[in-house]
Parts: sequence; C-alpha cells; structure tokens
Amino acid sequence: MGRMLALAFLLAQDGLVYEKRATREETRTASLEATARGLPPLKLGPWWRISGEPSGEGGYGRPRPKVDPAVEVALAKGKKGRWEAAPDAADGKELELPAPTTWGRVIEAPEDLQVTVSLGSEKRWGVWLNGPHVWTPTHNSTYLLPRKVYDFGLSLKEGPNHLVIEIYAPGKFSFSISPVGPDLLAALEKRLDADFPELAESSFYRLETIPVPKGIVLEVGGMDFARDGALLLATRRGEVWSLKEGRWTRFASGLHEPLGLLAGEKGEAFAVQRTELTRLVDSDGDGVADRYETFGTGWVPSDGGSYAFGLVRDREGNFFGATAATGSTKPGSWQGWCFRMTPKGEFAPWASGFRTPNGLGWNLEGELFVTDNQGDWVGTSPLYHVVKGGFYGHPASVRGDPTLGKRSAAELDRLRSPAAVLLPHGLVGQSPAQPLCDATGGKFGPFAGQIFVADQTSSIVSRVALEKVDGRYQGAVFPFRRGFQSGNNRMAFAADGSLWVGQTDRGWGAVGGRPFGLERLSWTGRAPFEIEAMRVASGGFELSFTRPVDRASASSPAAWSLQRYRYLYHETYGSPQADVTPVRVESAAVSGDGRRVALTVPGLVPGRIYELHVQGLRSEDGLPLLHAEAYYTLNAVPGK
Repeated sequence: MGRMLALAFLLAQDGLVYEKRATREETRTASLEATARGLPPLKLGPWWRISGEPSGEGGYGRPRPKVDPAVEVALAKGKKGRWEAAPDAADGKELELPAPTTWGRVIEAPEDLQVTVSLGSEKRWGVWLNGPHVWTPTHNSTYLLPRKVYDFGLSLKEGPNHLVIEIYAPGKFSFSISPVGPDLLAALEKRLDADFPELAESSFYRLETIPVPKGIVLEVGGMDFARDGALLLATRRGEVWSLKEGRWTRFASGLHEPLGLLAGEKGEAFAVQRTELTRLVDSDGDGVADRYETFGTGWVPSDGGSYAFGLVRDREGNFFGATAATGSTKPGSWQGWCFRMTPKGEFAPWASGFRTPNGLGWNLEGELFVTDNQGDWVGTSPLYHVVKGGFYGHPASVRGDPTLGKRSAAELDRLRSPAAVLLPHGLVGQSPAQPLCDATGGKFGPFAGQIFVADQTSSIVSRVALEKVDGRYQGAVFPFRRGFQSGNNRMAFAADGSLWVGQTDRGWGAVGGRPFGLERLSWTGRAPFEIEAMRVASGGFELSFTRPVDRASASSPAAWSLQRYRYLYHETYGSPQADVTPVRVESAAVSGDGRRVALTVPGLVPGRIYELHVQGLRSEDGLPLLHAEAYYTLNAVPGK
C-alpha cells in the first residue's frame, strides 16, 4: 500500500484529475476514470437503428433527421425506413453489421460541454449531431482496412442532442463516449509526456501552435519561405498571406483555389491555381502584390474536381505541378498529369496516370517525387518517383492519348510504374499531401535526407527512408509525429531547421479539432530511439537504428513480427489488403556496433508490402522504441 501511495497522487486542474501510476497506460486509464467521475454526468438514451443503405442525397452537407421512431426516413433507391430499437447494441461492444446501417441515440447533456467519442468501423461512415454533419474521417473511401478506432470531439448543447451515425457497408462497428473532452485529453497527454518522456514524441520534437489572427481563414494550400525569412501562405480561399516576426500581411487575393506556392526573387511569388501558373509581384515594395501576371497555362479544367497542385522548381528554374484526374475525355486537357513549365512559361506534359496528386517534392539528388490519394484505380495511397514519360496507373489521364488511351486494364497494369512506397490505408494516414525532403543537414534530427509526408485526413506526418534496387526506388514508411491540430497539407523548413506545417481539413470535418491552422515542429536536440531505415537484402532485411540496441532483446526472432500483403489495381474505390500472409523471421543478428540488425527472412516476394512490428526491444541505454512499426514496399529483391 505504501508503494502505491508513493506512486499515485492526484492533481485537479481545470477539471483534469491526474493519478500517477507505474506506467503511462496505467496512469492514463486511472486519470481518465477519475476525471470522468468529477464531470457532469451524461444521460445516454438507448440505441436505435435503421437497416438499409442511407440515401446519401445531398451528401454529407444534408442535415439528418432527429431520432424519432414516429418519422419515416429516406433510404437509397427510393426506399423508406423507420427507427427501430437496438437492444443488442451497447457502448464498447463490437457488433458485426450484416448490411449498411444508420444508428441513432439521444444524449441528454446537463450543460453545454465537449465530449470525446470513440468510434470503430472498417467501412465508410459519417456523423451528424442535431442535424448538421460534424465528422467523417474517410471522406468517400469504401475501405478503411485494417479496422481502426477513431477518437474525436463533439460539442453537445444543454438538453437533448440527436446523434446520427451512418455506416455505408457491412462490417464491424463499435461506439463509446466519455465526458472527458478534447481539451482535457490534450492536457492529460502533456502531463503524461512530462512524466514518461521516453515514450513521448514531444520529448524529441516539440510542436508549437502559431496564433492566427481572427478573420483569417487560413486553409493552407501552399507555403514557402521568402529570401527575407517571411513565410508565405496561400489559402484555399484564394489569398496569399505573409508572416514575418509575428506580423501578418495579405500579400495577394482573388486567386482561384491556389494549391501550390513558391517564393521567387524579392517581392515575387508564384502560385498555381486551377487554370494557370500566376506570377505575383510587389513592384513598389509595400509588402502587397500589385501585379498579377499569367506566367503560363496549358491544362484545361473540366469540372469541380479539376484541381491543380504544386509547386516545386528544379535547379534549372523549371516549375513542376500536377492536376487531378477528372471525367474529362477531351484530348489535351491534361487532367491527371504532372507537368513542367519552363522559366519562359512554356507548358509541357511530363508524366501521366495520377488521381489526386496533392504533393510534389525533391529528394537530395534533385529527383521528383509525387504523392497520390487512394481511390479508384489507387488501392492505397502511393509516393511515386516520377520520370518524364512515366505512366502511374490512373486511366483517366490517358483517354485522349493515342498510345495508351485504348489499352485494357490488364495492359495498363503491366505498363504502369510501381510506387516507390505504398502508404497502407488507415495505418499510415489516408490522404497524403506534400512530401518534403530533410535538407537541413542535421538541424531537424537524425533523419537527414529522408522524406517527410504530410497527411490531411489523419493530421500526422510520416517518414520515408528510400533505397534504390535494380535502378528503382523502394523503401519503408514509418510513423513520425502525431498530435497536430488539423489536416496537414503543406510544409516548409525554416533556416533554423524547424518544420512549419500548414493545415486545412478540406471541408470534411476538423480531424484534429480545428478546421485549419499553422504549427511549427522543432527538434529538441535529443535523439529518439527509432528504426532509422529498413533495407532489403538477398536473405531478408537489415534495420538500422538511431541508437545501439540491447543485444539480448534484439537477437531474439520472437521480437520481430512480419506479415506481407498487396493492394488490388482495379476500378473499385480503394482496396482491401489482399493475400495477407504471416512471414517467419528465422534469425536476428546484431552488428558489432549495435546499430544494425539483420533479419533472415526466406522467400521474399516482390510486389508486396512487408509490415513489421517490434516487441520488447530497447536501446542499449534502456529506452523503448518510440515507434515500433515499419511498412516496406518491396518492388525488387537484390540479385533476382
């Protein structure tokens, strides 16, 4: 008893009751339970449900009706349904749904308050509260595999609140609700980080929220640092803002959804908007652009999804951008293409086969990489190494091309270039945006030369370590940093090595709690214990680490768990994991310096993702792995 009293203490601050225990997870659980006991209780009504596919009429923007058994509700294909009691449903209980289902309940709140909901589903879903749509994590994705539980905040009003959840396909479903809201959860995580720093991302990379003045709807679509150190930010609403030494200045306005921005010479910026690449010039030096020049055009927008993304520039001054695939069949519209524009504004299509290429970037060698988003013909989101004339799989871009446009899907599959890295959907984000290479020379920590990838839906940044095998890139993606306030879209490194992250939720719901924002991520100078890279060898994989490993734990094959799978190339939106196969690790050998572990893995199969999980591994000085997962895309095996 005395030992437990020594380990446990209570701290009440702004509603948070903190109970210190022996481990982070024990402390988190105890603190959540104690905090919930001190908050106003919720009165949770019974669950109701409507079996049958929701109508989807009006999309997510259409308000959903109240939970009222006396009222008919419209379903798909002109059918009607009524709310029926669901006695088999219970909070925290996982249900197997045989068909699409609409769930509803009434929650009575004693006052206006924030609560946290945990919802698990392996299929697409949406949430409505008191009519309006409030959250959907997968936008129009059919698949969210493997299953994942999402935590998100809801703002309840005093009195009855009508909660409606639509599940659009058969599968598993679970739900729970806590009166501990997102702000209290954030405060708890900060306290946990302080007490258990070896397990805290913030102990190694500090995240700072940059205040955005009231009235600025940031929704960042492009960002870059100017030569004078000012940060330039393009917004989806058509503005360009300059931030320098805490002062915000509107540099430009009236653009059409600029989703790419680059600083040029002093007083100059380039923005890619839907129809053109635009040069913005501040000719009188007052900090505001007074000339808007069409620098170059070439692609032809066809509908509301005709986005143009970018923007990067090579060492010769050529610009590169990309366009989203649309339903256009008009030759020369160049939708679903990556393009190049010369310093003279001359347009040239560069590579084809993209769906929603919402991010372009260079590696240290000056080679072009582009992210794409999961959807039709894109089973899971990829990071491509893009070369001139390459075809990357989406047929919409080649409908007007006489050499590719009439090919069958099987022929296109053989012609398409594989991704350098595939980002498993629901495990490593869901909507990748800008890839950005760490060219800071070590100012951002031990991952110099690797590529960081922003993600809009999951509000995370991932890390990619690449290698070349038989002339093509492949490699592994790793978790890196969570906890951002909104959907990460664009990034830029400052001169001091800090990573600035511009955010927008794209209108699908504030994933991290806010619809837009700006944050700064800085290395604290302390190296985390991480898998630095994963490389393929003829007999398996070699892992390198940021710190020497503990030999006893690292040399046991039981510490290393592998499985492999692939994603399907088909017209269906997204793909499940296919051919999932456990993989045996025969042996694990630690190098003399303790920084590398060679895993013997027989029978490597190209065209698969190898998913690695590590159990119980510690560094030589006793630190646990900060992230114990890796996802290696195997395109080729050396020597085969």
